[in-house]
Amino acid sequence: DHDTVTRTFTLALERLGERAGQIVRMAACLAPDAIPEGILAAGNEPDLEFRDAVANAARCSLIRRNATTRTIDIHRLVQDVVRDTMDAESMRHWIGRVADSLSRSFPEEVEFKTWSICDRLLPHARVVAAEALRRSIESADVARLLDQAGWYLSDRAEYREAEPLLKRALEIRERALGPDHLDTAKSLNNLGGNYDSQGQYKEAEPLLKRALEIREKALGPEHPDTATSLSNLAGIYHCLGQYKEAEPLFKRALEIREKALGPEHPDTATSLNNLAAIYSSQGQYKEAEPLLKRALE
Repeated sequence: DHDTVTRTFTLALERLGERAGQIVRMAACLAPDAIPEGILAAGNEPDLEFRDAVANAARCSLIRRNATTRTIDIHRLVQDVVRDTMDAESMRHWIGRVADSLSRSFPEEVEFKTWSICDRLLPHARVVAAEALRRSIESADVARLLDQAGWYLSDRAEYREAEPLLKRALEIRERALGPDHLDTAKSLNNLGGNYDSQGQYKEAEPLLKRALEIREKALGPEHPDTATSLSNLAGIYHCLGQYKEAEPLFKRALEIREKALGPEHPDTATSLNNLAAIYSSQGQYKEAEPLLKRALE
């Protein structure tokens, strides 16, 4: 509805060099504030060419750089104008590029010490995920981003927001990579974990079983990731009071971790604690005590 403003920003966009134009188009597909430079640099460390391109776009008032935080802001109106210059196929292309860069910026493992990184990326992941879902984009990069964002949200107890992202990531991976791919197992594990955290054990169990089967077949019965799946499935049985089903799985997980990671590894301590909890739940305190002592040590 503002033709003059639209023409002004469109002319500015047309005058940009190729690299500066790419940066502005990527920024238009993200949340408008505090975009980490690494995302716009396609997951690479920003170099001199990137800095020059950012300065070029900033001179045209299309973006603003915060040197202290090394982030980029783009006005919402500029985003609207830039998006309006792109047809549906171009939007799919740029959403795909941003999803790839953003997913590579997420840490490999979501855990408490990486929360601060994930928190900076989450507003942008929400925007890209919404667009990818709306446009039915099914690339491996989009699946990876949906899985990572969903995993982080689940870790922060945002289960309802996490569930559709994790479900969609699983659907894409099953179609694109196949039902026996390790990334499919990762999605099964994360979705199952989301249900587990909410006490929805019947929904979690078949997903965690499938993840275990894939990992045993692809990685072997002695791999630490197989131990993780054993432990996750055993945890479901423990919560359901199915101690006879849980105990051998916890024992196998402990044996694998002691052998693969060593007797002093924190994951070994976790397995000792899990197995002790099974004994404790059944009143077998003599069996639990030495395990808990070792875990503590």
